[in-house]
Amino acid sequence: MQDSVNSIYKILFSFLRCAVTDSDTPTAKLTPEEWQKLFVEAKRQSVLDVVYTVFKKLPKENLPLKPLLMRWAAHAEATRDMNKRMNAEAARLTEVFSKNGRRTAVLKGAANARLYPDPLSRQCGDIDLWVEGGYESVEKLLLDLKLIPEHEVTSCRHHIHMPKNEDGVTVEIHYKPASGNPYKDGELQRFLNKEILNAELVPEGFYSPTIKFALIMQLSHLQQHFYSMGLGFRQFMDYFILLKHSTESERQEVSAIMKKLGMDKACSAVMWMLEEIFGLER
Repeated sequence: MQDSVNSIYKILFSFLRCAVTDSDTPTAKLTPEEWQKLFVEAKRQSVLDVVYTVFKKLPKENLPLKPLLMRWAAHAEATRDMNKRMNAEAARLTEVFSKNGRRTAVLKGAANARLYPDPLSRQCGDIDLWVEGGYESVEKLLLDLKLIPEHEVTSCRHHIHMPKNEDGVTVEIHYKPASGNPYKDGELQRFLNKEILNAELVPEGFYSPTIKFALIMQLSHLQQHFYSMGLGFRQFMDYFILLKHSTESERQEVSAIMKKLGMDKACSAVMWMLEEIFGLER
């Protein structure tokens, strides 16, 4: 049983590497049972549609049987459509807040997706949109703009939930750029609040934070998930993509900041995972 599980992960890793790096196309011809297991695990890890991007590189005889192939294709098309809707909503809200004099930036999600070889293949969740001003000011603005229902504000320690829109898009308005760091949260927040001001408007119509911001903020996010909800391959893939878009000087600067924030051990663990899954160069 364990050998079977390990073999499916090896197959999944080979597809993910092919999708986001220049590694060779998988050559093994999978059995229908292996294809089914690969589908189930890729879906569980929220990387189903990234795996699907490799299919166009495979010989016809190496593709899954038609019923599973059609099911996979339908899922991938639905993901592409949802990514377009999310980009449109992020751009719309960016304009709304800009007209009201507020800086914004999309955290994680759509900001990560645009860096993928196929930006519409990343399986999406909700939009995490930072809006400057702090909790009370942001909440008042959301109420004034009627973006959230009065007397039904749903918030946590760093964001406010907006109701799902008619396109099925859910938005979390962040009044803090990150949930926190269990060790040195004050220093983390000061760095992020300063660095997020360097976010740039991207062709998709929203502001995207710098790579330095993303590497620090998202490692902090990975730490939080490790202690609570657990981590999936999509989150590791996001971090791999960020690293591939970073420069040597950016990585050195970020590494020094992580050491000051007590995040270096978590960083080492993530780097090990990225080497195992994606073959990240040392």
